[in-house]
Amino acid sequence: MNKIYLMITITVFYCISSIGAKAQSSYSTTSNKQLKVGDPIPIFNLINPENIMGKNVDLKNMDKVVLLDFFDTYCTACIASLPKLKKLQNEMSDKTQIILVTWQDQKTISKFWQTNAFIKEHRIDLPILYADTLLKSYFPHRSIPHAVWIFKEKVRAITHSDFITAENVQSLYQQGDIKLPLKNDFVDEKPDMRSLDSAGIYNTIIRYSHFQDGRPASSYKYQLDSLTGYYSSSFINQPIFAAYTAIWSKIRKPEFLLKPERLLWTVSDSNRYKNFGGPGTGQVWLSKNGISYERFDRNQRNDSIQAKIVLNDLNNLLNIDVKWTKRKRMAWVIKGKYKPSREKLVGQSLEGTGVLAFILDLADKYPVAIDQVKIKDKIILPEFGSLNDLNQILGYYGLKIVEEECLIDVLEFRERN
Repeated sequence: MNKIYLMITITVFYCISSIGAKAQSSYSTTSNKQLKVGDPIPIFNLINPENIMGKNVDLKNMDKVVLLDFFDTYCTACIASLPKLKKLQNEMSDKTQIILVTWQDQKTISKFWQTNAFIKEHRIDLPILYADTLLKSYFPHRSIPHAVWIFKEKVRAITHSDFITAENVQSLYQQGDIKLPLKNDFVDEKPDMRSLDSAGIYNTIIRYSHFQDGRPASSYKYQLDSLTGYYSSSFINQPIFAAYTAIWSKIRKPEFLLKPERLLWTVSDSNRYKNFGGPGTGQVWLSKNGISYERFDRNQRNDSIQAKIVLNDLNNLLNIDVKWTKRKRMAWVIKGKYKPSREKLVGQSLEGTGVLAFILDLADKYPVAIDQVKIKDKIILPEFGSLNDLNQILGYYGLKIVEEECLIDVLEFRERN
């Protein structure tokens, strides 16, 4: 009989912040200069201590909480967060100094600040250190926004920018220290399989935990772990919803967008499974609700078979069942028999009715789209304002959309009694 070793670790975190989209950065490797939480800061010889806003910057001799927010103009999440940062700076100027840091040069930044409508509308005037090469060597990272907290000449936290809140700034200012989830884009330590299976008798080892501080998030993957010789199935610091949808995609190839109408929450609190908050809330939510899972098997299996095994593990660990079922919903059903259009239409070129259904779902303005025609012939789709307009266009192809109630595929999250 195969022996299974199951190790479950539960780690509880309490903190405040939110999710920020990742963006590209020029920081690819860690540095020997790297500063960690708790380290004293050196005297920085900054290349441009007088930044484009004309304010002197001295990181060491400040009696305020210094927040370095690494960004660039390509990062939409970074730019979207600037009004929040400006508001915080204005309201807590006696306690904090927010400084934006970028690898981009002065010319690029100046032009962006002078021409970007969003920047001009919100009158963003935070100090900016441009053309940075020094700070990035002390605080390396792969994704932005990336926030470094400095107070009383020490690094107090390194976080996602979602954690920059008035409450957290106030707490650090008053208490002199703070514990926030660490943003670390590099270290992803593998479990020591020799210590877990020193006798070499286990065919399967499972490790499950809540959010793991300091480990980079990674989505579901199944691969050979060359260090241990085991086949690894894992995801790190993921929402329960995201973990299940990634695993189900290996079992059943997605054919449509998973709109809210295609989800059924038979649970006491759906916020445990998916973040329903607005922008800037996700990383805080994830630190409270994210989960991690690692399974190591001696034997290799087909991807879909392994995904079913992982699905069963999660169902048992979380005491839920997640499965596809059928429910009645209002839908836009594509019907008819395709024929080439004789009209010369100008618009978006679609490769079939499946793409049409996808486009309608992606617009997020209409009921769920159901494709009953399933052809891949070209359809030209001009702009339309109503279902009648759309049907007039589709009529040229022998097609139409009927709004009606019908059974559709729904992914159900059901908690066990």
